[in-house]
Amino acid sequence: MATYALPRALVTLALAGTIAATAATPVTAAPRAVSHRSAHSATQDALDAITRAGTPGALARVDRANDVWHGTSGVADLRTGRARLPQDQFRAGSLTKPFVATVLLQLAAEPEYGLSIDDTVDKWLPGLVRGNGNDGRLITLRQLLQHTSGLYDYIKDDGFRAKFTGMEFFAHRYDGATPSELVRIGLAHRPLFAPGAGWSYSNTNYILAGLVIESVTGNTYATEVERRIITPLGLRGTTFPGTSPSVPGPHGQHYSTLYEDGPGTRVHDVTDFNPSVSGASGEIISTARDLNVFMRSPRARQTASSRPAEGNVRGPRHRRRQVVRPRAQIADAQSMRCEGLGALQRDPRLPDPDSRYRRRPARDHAQSQQQLG
Repeated sequence: MATYALPRALVTLALAGTIAATAATPVTAAPRAVSHRSAHSATQDALDAITRAGTPGALARVDRANDVWHGTSGVADLRTGRARLPQDQFRAGSLTKPFVATVLLQLAAEPEYGLSIDDTVDKWLPGLVRGNGNDGRLITLRQLLQHTSGLYDYIKDDGFRAKFTGMEFFAHRYDGATPSELVRIGLAHRPLFAPGAGWSYSNTNYILAGLVIESVTGNTYATEVERRIITPLGLRGTTFPGTSPSVPGPHGQHYSTLYEDGPGTRVHDVTDFNPSVSGASGEIISTARDLNVFMRSPRARQTASSRPAEGNVRGPRHRRRQVVRPRAQIADAQSMRCEGLGALQRDPRLPDPDSRYRRRPARDHAQSQQQLG
């Protein structure tokens, strides 16, 4: 799942896959023929290239001013041959992170919570981040959002991977995990570098960010995202499933090779699993429409209000109707060069201790996406 910001446009791309990229020879997943070149032919060509490479299906949505374009290639279900539909829900993975980052930035803008992005993790989660050289007294919330904390990514842990790759996935797909369990997996490893001294993508950062939101507000990160972003923006197809293993609305199947490679690698249907193993780092389910609304909201001057939607929630009363506009939040997140409210960027001044997981620099990313749409 990827979202690309283009000049005057936004493209959301969803693949019929999860957990790992699918590599298979498509049978029923044939690319859709395009009879003539249109303004979106390049995007359609990109979708078709994805399915020719083996992904069963892909869909894209482009929003430009008052124009909306939907593109699909391949199928949503290899068994039935059902086509991808514009309204399909899908597991949007790490696009959970911009929602979580938005909430933290909003809380920092609301004086009644007493939170600063430069607070230490230990201030809000005292004693949690300790051991093996890890120390929450030296890591700031900003560094969590920047992926500059140095904390080990729990998803790379050999024991974790052993449960959720290969055929072991099917024995453990409904196991789930608590945020504290996921943090402990990350803390079982020494940090990759001192806080602020490098950059490395780590899902552990956002598990902790979710716990900070709960500590600050008394509500889960999912509750705060719903009342601050999902409800105000009318994101009707977006949900945090928690421990529910199913996708609630119309959707394609999700496929994976479960990190196995080589000739004859099998493709498995992995649609159903307990997403609490991703939590605040990647559990969200959404639609192409909703993700574009969220990402476009600063440009459209839509607001994710700091004033909560009506409901039975805990936390301090809002003494004034302060509105925090996503435009300011995006600027903050981009200045931090984090995967938060914009494209993920690595500060080139920081060393990258794990280049295998390095994302493309922002300028290259922008140049490559100029060809889409």
